[in-house]
Amino acid sequence: MAVYDLDQSSDSRALIEAYNSAGYFLVTHTISSLDELERLIEDGDVRVGLLIPPVYSNSLQTGQPAEIAAIGLTGHEKRHRSISCLLRQRCERN
Repeated sequence: MAVYDLDQSSDSRALIEAYNSAGYFLVTHTISSLDELERLIEDGDVRVGLLIPPVYSNSLQTGQPAEIAAIGLTGHEKRHRSISCLLRQRCERN
């Protein structure tokens, strides 16, 4: 699994550790862009990516819903690009 952590907080690190500890996911890549995630999925290097938005910790601390995004696609590049564009728009608004 690739992780794109835009929050970089102790809360986001705890979330990543929880995913690792659960035994279902293994974080193999820490990435710094959606383009990198796109490439990793398209190349088959990862099956899923976890996007933690920059407001994750703040949302938790203020009692608001804390959203994350899990992205996992196989093949079908057009659909993948649509999801990347949607995520970029969401990140730019936050």
